[in-house]
Amino acid sequence: MPGRSNRSYAPSADVTARKRAKLLLRGRPVAPPLLCPLVVAQAAAIDALPIPQFLTDPTKLCNGLRTLSEALAMDVIVTADGRPELITDGVQAAAAVEATRRLAATADAALAAALPGPGRGGDPLPLARAFLQAGTNLLLLVEERPLPAGSGAAWQVAANTVANVARFHQALPVVVLAGGAADAAAGPRGAVVCVPDPAAGQGLALAADPAAWTAPAEGAPVVTTLGPVAGGFAAVKEAVGRLTG
Repeated sequence: MPGRSNRSYAPSADVTARKRAKLLLRGRPVAPPLLCPLVVAQAAAIDALPIPQFLTDPTKLCNGLRTLSEALAMDVIVTADGRPELITDGVQAAAAVEATRRLAATADAALAAALPGPGRGGDPLPLARAFLQAGTNLLLLVEERPLPAGSGAAWQVAANTVANVARFHQALPVVVLAGGAADAAAGPRGAVVCVPDPAAGQGLALAADPAAWTAPAEGAPVVTTLGPVAGGFAAVKEAVGRLTG
C-alpha cells in the first residue's frame, strides 16, 4: 500500500467539489480528494436539539448541515450518514431527502447521501432514487461490516443497480466496504470503492471514531467513513483539521 502523505488536502478554490465528482464519474483523477466523513448528527448541537428531533426536521437539518460544513471548512455536505433508520424510518428519510432538495437549489457545496448497503438485507434502491432526484452529487452505499460469506454475487447485482441509477442521474456512485480487499472485488463497475486499507485508485474508509483518522495516501479519490461519525462537534473539527492541514 502507498505510504501516507503529509500533503494538505484543503478544498481547492480552482476545482469545486461538484466538478471533482463529475471528473471522477468520467474516470478522471482528482486532487484534492472529495472529503465526506459521514457527519450529520453533530449538526444537532448547533441548535441544541435532541438528535432524533433534528433528524426529522427538514428545515433544521438543511440549515444545520450547511452551518456544519462551513464550520468544518468542507466543500461536501453530507445529508444522510448511512444509519439503518434511513431505510426503516420514513420520517427521517423524508426529512433528509427534502433537506437535500433545498440544499441542491441553494448551496455551492457538493451533496453526498450515504445509505445502508444491501448487505444489511434492505433494498436501498427506492431511497437512492429519491436522493438522486433531489439532487445529490454523490451516492454512497455503506457496509459497516464485512459482507456475509457467499453473498458477493447477490450483493453485486443489487449494488450495480444502484450504481447504474446514480450514473444515470450524473451522480458519483461510491461503495464503502469494511471487508477491505476481500469485498472490493464485488464493487460495481464505475463506482469508487472505499476500504480501510486502500490500494492505488481506491478511496479511504476511515473509522467512525475521529480520533483514529489519518491522512489518506496521495491519489485517493474519496475519503469517507465506515458509517456515521461518532463523537461531538469539537472532536470532529479537530480530526477534519488533521486531514485538511
